[in-house]
Amino acid sequence: MDTLIQQVRKYTIGNENIVAIYFSASYCKWCTTFTPQLRSVYPYFNEYGIEIVLAGSDKTEDSYAEYANQQIWPVMSFDDSSRMELRKHLNIKTIPALVFVSADGQLIDMNGRNLVVKALEESYGPIDAAKAIAIEVGAATHNMDYDSDDSDF
Repeated sequence: MDTLIQQVRKYTIGNENIVAIYFSASYCKWCTTFTPQLRSVYPYFNEYGIEIVLAGSDKTEDSYAEYANQQIWPVMSFDDSSRMELRKHLNIKTIPALVFVSADGQLIDMNGRNLVVKALEESYGPIDAAKAIAIEVGAATHNMDYDSDDSDF
């Protein structure tokens, strides 16, 4: 178990199967494109036991706090030293980056950003994209049951 990655779990409820660590910053123009995509699937991640935690990269406490207030998921605190240690430990060179890890701290997928973008491009919307992502990271299976009362068929 990776104890550094486990530090992220203190920002979650604790019953998630998978945590997606989101490396982003207010000054990053690519983040302003990716964050809305990630926001679109986020509400559906809970069904699969996935939580996102922001490990922000803003350099000042004020800019970090302002960016943190715009987020809809848990945010690591500015003064948490593991925030920047994680970036180094996971060899994050560019942002935005999204890294999926298991509840016990094992690395699942380093290319979460590409996974989200691809799932949204190839799906019929954020609900289907969230399911595709959950399948890809092992939080769901291809033949999950569905609620037939919600079906149009």
